[in-house]
Amino acid sequence: VDWDRVGPLKEGFFARVKALKEAKDVDGLKKMWPGAHKGLASLGMPEDRIDYILYKWAKYVWAEAFEEKEAAEDKSEKDKKDYYDPKDCYFDPECHGKVDWDRVG
Repeated sequence: VDWDRVGPLKEGFFARVKALKEAKDVDGLKKMWPGAHKGLASLGMPEDRIDYILYKWAKYVWAEAFEEKEAAEDKSEKDKKDYYDPKDCYFDPECHGKVDWDRVG
């Protein structure tokens, strides 16, 4: 993973999500997702982690955009998912050790 380029991509993603939030443009968020996915993939991010990472980033900026989806989830599954997800690099010792967390931002 090219961590030097992940940080700027993350900052740009946050800025776009913030602008979409201010415009209340959930469809815009859906439309930009494939491009952000492709961007992380081009930097060497493992395919099975990209959407999870984008979801966490987007939810951090605009949690309300995901409320309807999460309301439909089973409460116990949601609680378990919020606490631990095996695709979360933070909880995967092999992946966690490969990340320079200071450079990611």
